[in-house]
Amino acid sequence: MSTNPAIPSPENAPSSDLNALFVRLYEDLRVIARRHMAGERRDHPLQSTALVHEAYMRLVNSGAKVENRAHFLRLASRTMRRILIEEARRRKVGVAHITLYDEAGVVFPKVDMIDFDRALTRLEELNERQALVVELRFLIGLTVEEVASELNVSERTIKGDTAFAVAWLRRELKDH
Repeated sequence: MSTNPAIPSPENAPSSDLNALFVRLYEDLRVIARRHMAGERRDHPLQSTALVHEAYMRLVNSGAKVENRAHFLRLASRTMRRILIEEARRRKVGVAHITLYDEAGVVFPKVDMIDFDRALTRLEELNERQALVVELRFLIGLTVEEVASELNVSERTIKGDTAFAVAWLRRELKDH
């Protein structure tokens, strides 16, 4: 286990599984936080490390039960998004931005995070797997191959889900 005092210890966490995942996936979480903050101003009051730790503490306090690595990363990513939205509202700036990209480059440049979150929630109501693919690919940063493996479907299915979801989200976000 890391000796970094900023990383919560097992004694402070009600779930040792959650704590173990946090420690093991700490660098992945920092990458996700940087992805979430890519569209934010440089002088944003939260830094990626603080965002990771705040998300972790909220997950611990919520008593979240984690099924697997992808589920943990998805919960952490959603929590980070909620924190950034709350921060934007608290600062009364009204807008939190996010830039979404995959291994090929930028897919959605600097979109309003609140509008994106609403659109993603609507997509989840229509097609849960496609919304999950968006989260895993663009917010968490997994490759097509990794998402296919996590969801136990073909890479072709993931590519199709991605294409449909991106087109659907573009249409949804165009109106905002």
